[in-house]
Amino acid sequence: MKLKLVCLIILLSFLLLGCGPKCPECQVSGIWSACNDDAVKTRTAYQCSEQTNFECQSFEEEVQCKTEVTAKGRVTDSQLRIYPTIEKNVKGIINVEYLNVPEDTEAVIFIIQSGKIDMEQGVGQNTPIDSDGSDGWNIMYDTTEYNNGLYTIAAVAGKGFGDNQPPLDAASAQVIIKN
Repeated sequence: MKLKLVCLIILLSFLLLGCGPKCPECQVSGIWSACNDDAVKTRTAYQCSEQTNFECQSFEEEVQCKTEVTAKGRVTDSQLRIYPTIEKNVKGIINVEYLNVPEDTEAVIFIIQSGKIDMEQGVGQNTPIDSDGSDGWNIMYDTTEYNNGLYTIAAVAGKGFGDNQPPLDAASAQVIIKN
Protein backbone atom coordinates (compact mmCIF):
# COMPACT_ATOMS: atom_id res chain seq x y z
CA MET A 1 0.00 0.00 0.00
CA LYS A 2 2.85 2.37 0.87
CA LEU A 3 4.45 1.69 -2.52
CA LYS A 4 1.23 2.60 -4.33
CA LEU A 5 0.92 5.81 -2.29
CA VAL A 6 4.54 6.82 -3.04
CA CYS A 7 4.03 6.12 -6.76
CA LEU A 8 0.83 8.17 -6.76
CA ILE A 9 2.58 11.12 -5.05
CA ILE A 10 5.43 11.00 -7.56
CA LEU A 11 3.00 10.84 -10.49
CA LEU A 12 0.97 13.79 -9.16
CA SER A 13 4.17 15.79 -8.60
CA PHE A 14 5.23 15.29 -12.25
CA LEU A 15 1.78 16.26 -13.48
CA LEU A 16 1.58 19.38 -11.33
CA LEU A 17 5.13 20.54 -12.15
CA GLY A 18 4.58 19.99 -15.87
CA CYS A 19 1.41 22.12 -15.88
CA GLY A 20 3.15 25.45 -15.30
CA PRO A 21 3.24 28.30 -17.78
CA LYS A 22 4.38 27.40 -21.30
CA CYS A 23 5.45 29.47 -24.25
CA PRO A 24 3.10 29.77 -27.18
CA GLU A 25 4.48 29.12 -30.66
CA CYS A 26 6.05 32.42 -31.77
CA GLN A 27 6.01 33.91 -35.25
CA VAL A 28 8.66 32.77 -37.70
CA SER A 29 11.63 35.13 -37.98
CA GLY A 30 11.45 37.69 -40.77
CA ILE A 31 13.67 37.65 -43.86
CA TRP A 32 17.16 39.11 -43.71
CA SER A 33 17.62 42.67 -44.91
CA ALA A 34 20.14 43.52 -47.58
CA CYS A 35 23.65 44.00 -46.25
CA ASN A 36 24.49 47.59 -45.40
CA ASP A 37 27.81 49.33 -46.08
CA ASP A 38 29.12 48.06 -42.73
CA ALA A 39 28.53 44.46 -43.94
CA VAL A 40 25.71 43.85 -41.46
CA LYS A 41 22.24 42.47 -42.13
CA THR A 42 19.26 42.35 -39.75
CA ARG A 43 15.87 40.73 -39.32
CA THR A 44 13.08 40.65 -36.77
CA ALA A 45 13.09 37.47 -34.70
CA TYR A 46 10.91 36.28 -31.81
CA GLN A 47 11.63 34.56 -28.53
CA CYS A 48 9.67 33.23 -25.60
CA SER A 49 11.08 32.15 -22.25
CA GLU A 50 10.74 32.58 -18.53
CA GLN A 51 12.61 35.91 -18.91
CA THR A 52 9.88 37.18 -21.30
CA ASN A 53 7.17 36.01 -18.89
CA PHE A 54 6.25 33.21 -21.32
CA GLU A 55 5.17 35.70 -23.99
CA CYS A 56 6.56 36.03 -27.51
CA GLN A 57 8.67 39.15 -27.82
CA SER A 58 10.32 40.51 -30.94
CA PHE A 59 13.96 41.57 -31.15
CA GLU A 60 16.33 42.67 -33.89
CA GLU A 61 18.76 39.91 -34.84
CA GLU A 62 21.98 41.06 -36.47
CA VAL A 63 24.71 39.11 -38.28
CA GLN A 64 27.85 39.97 -40.21
CA CYS A 65 27.65 39.56 -43.96
CA LYS A 66 30.31 37.56 -45.75
CA THR A 67 33.20 39.81 -46.73
CA GLU A 68 34.92 37.44 -49.13
CA VAL A 69 34.01 34.97 -51.82
CA THR A 70 35.96 31.72 -52.06
CA ALA A 71 36.00 28.80 -54.47
CA LYS A 72 37.86 25.49 -54.43
CA GLY A 73 40.11 24.35 -57.24
CA ARG A 74 38.83 21.82 -59.73
CA VAL A 75 41.73 19.38 -59.29
CA THR A 76 43.64 20.10 -56.07
CA ASP A 77 43.03 21.89 -52.79
CA SER A 78 43.76 25.28 -54.35
CA GLN A 79 41.46 28.13 -53.37
CA LEU A 80 40.38 31.31 -55.10
CA ARG A 81 39.71 34.19 -52.68
CA ILE A 82 38.05 37.48 -53.66
CA TYR A 83 37.80 40.36 -51.17
CA PRO A 84 36.49 42.75 -49.95
CA THR A 85 32.93 41.82 -50.78
CA ILE A 86 29.58 42.27 -49.16
CA GLU A 87 28.11 38.83 -49.74
CA LYS A 88 28.65 38.39 -53.52
CA ASN A 89 28.67 42.13 -54.31
CA VAL A 90 31.90 43.98 -55.08
CA LYS A 91 32.77 47.58 -55.79
CA GLY A 92 35.91 49.65 -56.19
CA ILE A 93 39.29 47.93 -55.85
CA ILE A 94 39.15 44.21 -55.06
CA ASN A 95 41.89 41.68 -54.36
CA VAL A 96 41.95 38.28 -56.02
CA GLU A 97 44.27 35.63 -54.56
CA TYR A 98 44.94 32.07 -55.65
CA LEU A 99 46.07 30.06 -52.64
CA ASN A 100 47.45 26.52 -52.18
CA VAL A 101 48.34 26.19 -55.86
CA PRO A 102 50.04 23.00 -57.09
CA GLU A 103 53.78 22.81 -56.33
CA ASP A 104 54.85 22.98 -59.99
CA THR A 105 53.04 26.28 -60.60
CA GLU A 106 55.18 28.78 -62.47
CA ALA A 107 52.46 31.30 -63.33
CA VAL A 108 48.80 32.08 -62.66
CA ILE A 109 46.46 33.67 -65.17
CA PHE A 110 43.62 35.79 -63.78
CA ILE A 111 40.41 36.28 -65.75
CA ILE A 112 37.40 38.53 -65.24
CA GLN A 113 34.58 38.20 -67.71
CA SER A 114 30.93 39.13 -67.87
CA GLY A 115 28.69 36.12 -67.32
CA LYS A 116 30.28 32.68 -67.35
CA ILE A 117 33.77 31.68 -68.47
CA ASP A 118 34.23 28.72 -70.77
CA MET A 119 37.52 27.36 -69.41
CA GLU A 120 37.87 25.03 -72.40
CA GLN A 121 38.18 27.93 -74.86
CA GLY A 122 41.33 29.29 -73.29
CA VAL A 123 42.09 32.88 -72.34
CA GLY A 124 42.00 35.99 -74.45
CA GLN A 125 44.57 38.65 -75.20
CA ASN A 126 45.73 41.02 -72.45
CA THR A 127 44.91 38.56 -69.67
CA PRO A 128 46.96 39.41 -66.58
CA ILE A 129 49.55 36.82 -65.57
CA ASP A 130 51.34 36.64 -62.23
CA SER A 131 54.65 34.88 -62.88
CA ASP A 132 56.25 35.70 -59.51
CA GLY A 133 54.76 33.64 -56.71
CA SER A 134 57.27 34.88 -54.12
CA ASP A 135 54.64 37.30 -52.79
CA GLY A 136 51.73 34.96 -53.43
CA TRP A 137 49.62 34.59 -56.54
CA ASN A 138 47.36 37.63 -56.68
CA ILE A 139 46.03 40.58 -58.60
CA MET A 140 43.91 43.65 -57.92
CA TYR A 141 41.00 44.70 -60.11
CA ASP A 142 39.43 48.16 -60.27
CA THR A 143 35.78 47.22 -60.74
CA THR A 144 34.91 50.79 -61.76
CA GLU A 145 36.44 49.90 -65.14
CA TYR A 146 33.60 47.39 -65.70
CA ASN A 147 29.87 47.83 -66.16
CA ASN A 148 27.67 46.80 -63.26
CA GLY A 149 26.44 43.22 -63.50
CA LEU A 150 27.31 39.57 -63.05
CA TYR A 151 30.96 38.56 -63.63
CA THR A 152 33.00 35.42 -63.26
CA ILE A 153 36.49 35.74 -61.83
CA ALA A 154 38.87 32.84 -62.38
CA ALA A 155 42.47 31.87 -61.72
CA VAL A 156 44.35 29.22 -63.69
CA ALA A 157 47.64 27.78 -62.43
CA GLY A 158 50.16 26.34 -64.88
CA LYS A 159 53.78 25.44 -65.59
CA GLY A 160 53.54 27.41 -68.76
CA PHE A 161 50.70 28.28 -71.04
CA GLY A 162 51.94 27.00 -74.39
CA ASP A 163 50.00 24.70 -76.69
CA ASN A 164 51.12 21.50 -74.96
CA GLN A 165 50.93 22.74 -71.38
CA PRO A 166 47.61 21.88 -69.76
CA PRO A 167 46.62 23.85 -66.65
CA LEU A 168 47.59 22.36 -63.29
CA ASP A 169 44.40 23.62 -61.63
CA ALA A 170 41.75 26.33 -61.91
CA ALA A 171 39.06 27.88 -59.75
CA SER A 172 36.30 30.38 -60.48
CA ALA A 173 33.57 32.26 -58.64
CA GLN A 174 30.82 34.66 -59.63
CA VAL A 175 30.40 38.15 -58.20
CA ILE A 176 28.11 41.08 -58.90
CA ILE A 177 29.79 44.40 -59.60
CA LYS A 178 27.72 47.22 -58.04
CA ASN A 179 29.58 50.54 -58.25
